[in-house]
Amino acid sequence: MPQLTRLVDEAPTGKEWVHEIKYDGYRMHARIDGGKAVLLTRSGLDWSHR
Repeated sequence: MPQLTRLVDEAPTGKEWVHEIKYDGYRMHARIDGGKAVLLTRSGLDWSHR
């Protein structure tokens, strides 16, 4: 489940963390569901068709 952003001085360390750089635009996450890519907005809307 994606988390909301918050400002910190340093990114967390460790293999379990994935980082992103946020530019202007949409925040989405992707997952593979049954061999098919699914794109979801932060609120859970499916934008795969876009």
